[in-house]
Amino acid sequence: MIGNPYNHDISLAITIRFQAMAEKLKIVVLTGAGISRESGIPTFRDNNGMWKKYDARKLASVMGFEEDPQAVLDFYNARRKNLLEVQPNHAHMMLATLEKLHDVTIITQNVDDLHERAGSSRVIHLHGELKKVSSSLDRLNPDCIKEYPLDVPFGRQGSRRLTAAAIHRMVRRIPRPRNRASRHHG
Repeated sequence: MIGNPYNHDISLAITIRFQAMAEKLKIVVLTGAGISRESGIPTFRDNNGMWKKYDARKLASVMGFEEDPQAVLDFYNARRKNLLEVQPNHAHMMLATLEKLHDVTIITQNVDDLHERAGSSRVIHLHGELKKVSSSLDRLNPDCIKEYPLDVPFGRQGSRRLTAAAIHRMVRRIPRPRNRASRHHG
């Protein structure tokens, strides 16, 4: 008996459909303050947010840093201390689990590392990261951005206070280009 040629086409279509379903989906997730608030990270802009208590122009701008770098560092050191006290919540964990099944990229406005601690590996931070510091001497140089070790004490008596001098010590050994043109030429 000769087989029906249409049966072959149907089998091929079903096989292709199952292969497509088995492929990982590419998913992009946008997150903001709400996802980390549940973990105990205060938001910046809601009704009880940080900017209701503090002046953003003085603590979150280049001008504010130039006027009083230690006040800016003290503000963010308090954020870093809070980061040590919190854990990823169910939403962070679910996104990390989703990454095991699909190709997930998280784009977040948050400066915390709760997505990474939950297990997400492709996280883009739009507003920077609390655990990263850079030198004000060459802040556009990616070689001058360093991981801030939250578990290593800075300052006297083992305090976790990050100072402008400590940041400078962390990045001062990085060779800096003699001029901007040398940075772009091999």
